[in-house]
Amino acid sequence: MIGPQGNPGGMSSRMPKSDAVRAPEPAHLTGPGLITNSIRFFLGPFAWTADVPNAGNWQLPAMWLWYVILPAAIAGLFVGLQERPALRVVLITSLLFTAAFVVAGRGDSYRHREMIMPIFILGFALSVDVWRRYWRAFLVLYSVYLIGLAGLIASAAVQEGLSLREAQARISMFDVNGLLEPSRKDLFDFQKPYAHPQAPSRDFVATIESIKPTAIIGVSTVGKTFTRQVVEAMSRLNDRPIIFALSNPTEHAECTPEEAYQWSKGKALYAAGVQFPPVSYGGQTLLPGQANNLYIFPAVGMAIYATQTKRVTDEMFIEAAHALADQVTPGQLKQGLLYPPQSDILETEIKVAARVAKVVFDSNLARVAQPADCEAFIRSHVYKPEYRSLV
Repeated sequence: MIGPQGNPGGMSSRMPKSDAVRAPEPAHLTGPGLITNSIRFFLGPFAWTADVPNAGNWQLPAMWLWYVILPAAIAGLFVGLQERPALRVVLITSLLFTAAFVVAGRGDSYRHREMIMPIFILGFALSVDVWRRYWRAFLVLYSVYLIGLAGLIASAAVQEGLSLREAQARISMFDVNGLLEPSRKDLFDFQKPYAHPQAPSRDFVATIESIKPTAIIGVSTVGKTFTRQVVEAMSRLNDRPIIFALSNPTEHAECTPEEAYQWSKGKALYAAGVQFPPVSYGGQTLLPGQANNLYIFPAVGMAIYATQTKRVTDEMFIEAAHALADQVTPGQLKQGLLYPPQSDILETEIKVAARVAKVVFDSNLARVAQPADCEAFIRSHVYKPEYRSLV
């Protein structure tokens, strides 16, 4: 073959020059500061990219090392140094030995860097061990969120006349290991009130057919969990199945509104954690709702601030939910909209905050005098971005 510049040789003309792939580096450290050069020296293998056409294709391994392997290795070493004293000796000895060669400027600089690589490999291995030991803590945080959601629903049902046990009995949960039921050995104490006597199952559709729920709420963060079979099962059991696919961002939603409406033949009452555009189905325009805390948290926060409440209760959030739902008109409900339009969000928040403030006053939790008009009271606390005239 013909090499670069027409010279005979065994290298294809498409092969980059060796000096284009990796720039030469000095054998010893020189420059404005030893610390800066040392950092560049040790982290060099994680940061280099090829100076060739379409270099973006060469960057992926380096970026993977930089953003995943190296941080994990540092985290693993941090924990390992605290738990394994012998590791401190190994690490310090290796660093000092390598630093001595670097400062002396002996041999190939890349060879010195390779001496430190076993430390990074060890650190990454330790980070895997840390994840293995602490992954249940991450599951606990996830489960606490689910239990908080279930607890608030149960509190609302108690307000409607059920006992707490009866309310909890109407809420079932399904996670990565299947249906929560008493025979499972991986349940935390706070999950057990929702583990009801049922046959063990890892089949979500079969569980729906067995329990016959009126609503399913997805907070799995796993996209497409609500499959066609799931939605069709809910539609067979309910005239208006409630399907909330609340995981976000969009690609994590358990199903899209198009899927929910089509698979349910337009019967689904659908909401998502993200905003979806209107959907045309059967000659009708359906408006999927966005179940987002922007409707609740600002309003509850305003009521807390205005009333200077002594504490925050479930009743305040439940009242906020009722106040929000009451603002949806029959026409909007007919179009499938379950939440007020966000185009007038300030007015929506003010009305919700006024209802929450009334609960605070009625519960004798406020630190200020009760006004005659709660809505006017809330409006007096709303910030208005207006300039006063100085003329």
